[in-house]
Amino acid sequence: NAEVGQPIELRIEVQNGHNVGGYEALLRFDRQAAIFAGVRHGGNDVEAAGRGLASLGPVERPDGASFGFYSFPVRDCAVNTGPRAQAGASGKVYLATADVIPMREGLLEVALGPVSVVDVAGREIWVGPTPSVIVNVGEVESADGYGAPAAVDRATSVGDPVAVAVPGV
Repeated sequence: NAEVGQPIELRIEVQNGHNVGGYEALLRFDRQAAIFAGVRHGGNDVEAAGRGLASLGPVERPDGASFGFYSFPVRDCAVNTGPRAQAGASGKVYLATADVIPMREGLLEVALGPVSVVDVAGREIWVGPTPSVIVNVGEVESADGYGAPAAVDRATSVGDPVAVAVPGV
């Protein structure tokens, strides 16, 4: 359960990633029921692989917020010196933590997608369908709630899923 006015942390990961170098995503939720409170990329697995990061967004939209990052082979692209990390992260790759703050009691659906994950050369890594989570906000015992807006259609693909999880909920 979550409480009105208290942030909900959403951990975003890609399963079975290979050489991951960046991503962009749309986090969808009912803007009448929650607000976007930010995204954090620091400490993710691409950075842990030795690559520097540059954030994309976030950009708030009527259906949620879009954000992401790209990476480069040195920790600080402004100086472009130091050890070079040619490879990205592989396996279960933690990308980001996004926060939303519920403003109304009820069931709140938060959905991720569309999502685009790329390797260090900018080639798209196909990911399968992305999930949504439903969080019970307040002491609601009914099915009343706020669904996420529908996703924009993308070509159906077979790939490794991107996961969104609410730790402890």
